[in-house]
Amino acid sequence: MSRLKARAQRKANLAKKQNQSGHWPELCRRIEAGQVIPIISGSIFMDQLFDIDGDGVLGIGPGDSNSANWNIQEQLSDAYATEINFPMNDPHRLALVVLFDRVFNGPDDSAAKTRYLNWLKDALLFLAEDDAALDAELIEELRDEYKRQNLSQIAAELGYPKQSSGQQNTFELLAKLKLPIYITTSPFDFLERAIMNDNTTPRTQVCYWSEEPVNYKDPQHETDYSFDPTPENPVVYHLFGIEDYPSSLVLTEDDYLDFLAAISRDAGQERPILPLYIRRALTQSSLILLGYRLRDWDFRVMFRGLINSIPSSLRRFNLAIQLDPVDQDRAVSSEQVRDYLNNYFGSSNFTVEWSTTEGFVQRLWQEWQQWRS
Repeated sequence: MSRLKARAQRKANLAKKQNQSGHWPELCRRIEAGQVIPIISGSIFMDQLFDIDGDGVLGIGPGDSNSANWNIQEQLSDAYATEINFPMNDPHRLALVVLFDRVFNGPDDSAAKTRYLNWLKDALLFLAEDDAALDAELIEELRDEYKRQNLSQIAAELGYPKQSSGQQNTFELLAKLKLPIYITTSPFDFLERAIMNDNTTPRTQVCYWSEEPVNYKDPQHETDYSFDPTPENPVVYHLFGIEDYPSSLVLTEDDYLDFLAAISRDAGQERPILPLYIRRALTQSSLILLGYRLRDWDFRVMFRGLINSIPSSLRRFNLAIQLDPVDQDRAVSSEQVRDYLNNYFGSSNFTVEWSTTEGFVQRLWQEWQQWRS
């Protein structure tokens, strides 16, 4: 190729990048610089794990329905509420349901969370019985030992979450972005597994907002204050705890309030709950929020505890917020959503993308591929 033609090709590529719409070019530029942090809701993991046939309804039997139009996590909460005789009118609110179980069925916070985690494992194995692609003997083997394995391990044995036909799933595409930091409010390690499948070894770190464990299931789970995440050695930071340490989970209404109180006392501590490398990255990175809903506890507390913990004078990031229009109140306009979010951020430096999580990540991947070409 002549130098003149090579120059023409470079100019054509630049024009193509400039023609990309809206915030995508800036996101791609920051991905290239390693200055993007996805913050991933736990509901995404529950949707992909428990919505086995992809119809938005918990289960795969012919009699399964969702007349209340709840998401998968709310349907799970409703089923668990029925099993523990939850007496109130909000069985789809997991923060209330687990709090009720702790108060009335005791003996303590960790025990209540362990009961819920065990129930999730049992529920997944029950639903898997209707999956014609699975061996019944495998399900029975897993049921015999389900209390000795966590949900992520059981799901992996079952081959869940299932692959979309012909498409890479959300976690696989996020892994392929090769970012140094991923933050999630999920207690499961599906994102780490996707990153490992992309031939990269991530480090799992956990926000021990209540207390550090006495014993670690994995030595690498101990808080490493000197860790320096890179694209070759990224970190997956579990902001609301991880299933291996039930006391670390943020599940009940009390947990959310206690989490906020703990984070508010965190600044200036010698051994802070949020390591300095996380805080520093938050001031220097664009954030992509995936799978959250405005009315949910995890959304509100994550912003109050994580984003608002960074002094406004230090913030240099912008925000891309993916919101699924199906999950929002149809009476609320996009302008009202922007006003609502302004109350959280104190600035207009954010973009709302109305899309499914899968659609947003697929679009981001396509824009990134085009940017690199």
